[in-house]
Formats: sequence, structure tokens, C-alpha cells
Amino acid sequence: MASIVINGETVHLRESTLKDFQRFAEITWQRLRPDATIRQSVGTILLDAILQGQKMDDSVVQTVLWALHDLGVSKLEYDLEKKSMNLTEVKDTEASRGGEGAMAVAACETGRAYVAALANAQQRVIQFNGQPFRVFPQNRETLQRVSKMIHANRLVNEDLVFTACRSVGAMLQQGKAQNDPEFLAAVEIVTSFGVADIVVDVQSKKLGIRQFKEANAMATALLQGAMPKQVQQVRERVHGWQERLQSGQLGGNASQPPARGAGQRLLVPPVIGSRRSTRRRG
Repeated sequence: MASIVINGETVHLRESTLKDFQRFAEITWQRLRPDATIRQSVGTILLDAILQGQKMDDSVVQTVLWALHDLGVSKLEYDLEKKSMNLTEVKDTEASRGGEGAMAVAACETGRAYVAALANAQQRVIQFNGQPFRVFPQNRETLQRVSKMIHANRLVNEDLVFTACRSVGAMLQQGKAQNDPEFLAAVEIVTSFGVADIVVDVQSKKLGIRQFKEANAMATALLQGAMPKQVQQVRERVHGWQERLQSGQLGGNASQPPARGAGQRLLVPPVIGSRRSTRRRG
């Protein structure tokens, strides 16, 4: 039986329901902060519950303890007078990394996949022009506005992942800074399709995708309400893109985007910010 040692006493974990984890995800999403780890965010929820008088066998507390357990926490201490909590024994896990292995079918069905999805969203980083770029969730209003812009510029038969990538390039071409909320929202949308490595050459108006990551797309799908089967379909789609990218089946003119190394293949979407008569209507 899974357990966590709290203030020197072993607390055994009982099964939590899917609805419990869904409610946990809603609460935790509001607690995510760029300067806090996912464990710290979850820990504050546990501390607040204890301060409110909830017991260790309450369903809310049990679900939070399951989350901490999946995030690799095996021991913690709290002080009610100081209103503090210290995670004293922690290890790295697939869930704490936000990996796809922690969002498999069984984990989605029980709800524990939400823990990994939240970890993924909180600490997501992609490679942007060869440098790590933090992708923290933006507010809903900005995401909706940018999403509408992306859809409006979609070309006929163009997959939205490429439309989104072109939008990122177009924003840079227009002079938007990399800390601009709309630019950050566009990058977040790009990662929601599984893009994990992108290069943009504003001068030549070309861009390339170097890598896809299943976990990013799976986490986004799950947190947006996708069912277990749909999450796995997202995984299969992104996995297919990555395989085709590696085999060269999605290749374009790899000499046009910025070169990064011999033998590496790039997926080359249309020209940045292209406005053509072939744009999708309706």
C-alpha cells in the first residue's frame, strides 16, 4: 500500500476517484506559479487543507497526498503555527517530469495522469532557435484571442500545427518581443501540438521544426478535458509526426532554415506570415 511519512507518522493512501483528481487539477491549475515548482504548488494545497481542519483520511487530502506521492515525495513535515511545509524526502519520477509514461491509458482512467499533466504544464520548456525557452501557461483571454488569429490565417488543407508555427514567426517579424503575452500564447499553442524544438529565421522568412514531444500534446489535451482514448489518439498522432520527421517523410528544403548539424532533418512549413488567396475560408 502506498504511503507518505508526515511529521514522523506513516499515512497510508486509499484510492481516490477520477472526479477527485479532476477537482484537484482545477484547484492546482489556479495555484501554478512560474517561480514555484509543481511540488511546492501541491504542497501549499495540502497545508491549506490541514489548516482548515481537514483530516488525513478526507478525500481532498488523500488526493493531494496521491499527487505528492506520484511527484516523488515520500516524507514531509509541516508546522501549523508557522504555516510552513517542508518536503524532506523527494525523488524524480515520470510524473514529476511530466512525461508521457505517466499519462498512459490506465493513468488517464484513474485520474492520476492529471498530476503528470500539471507538472508538464508548469515546467514546460522547448528549444527555440537552439536555446531553452520556458513556456508557462498564459491567461485564457490571450490564448483565445491568439487562437482566433491562428485559425483566421490557416491555409487550405494546412495542419494547424504549421499555421501556429507560422504565427510565431510572423509575430517575430512584426517586432513582437519574446516576453509579449501574445507571442508567449502563440508559443504555448505551438507546444500544445507537441512541437518541442523550432527554429525561426526572420530574415529569410523561413522556419523549421526539429522535434515533437508527445507529453506536451497529451498534457494539453488532458487538461482541456479530453477523454483517455482521445489523449492516446493525440499521442499516436504526435508520435507519427516524429517518426515521419526522423525518416525524412515530412522533410522540406532543409538548406533554407538555420542549419544545426549534419544529418538532422527539419520540417519546413510555408513562409512565415504568408497571406495567400489559398487561405482557408469559413
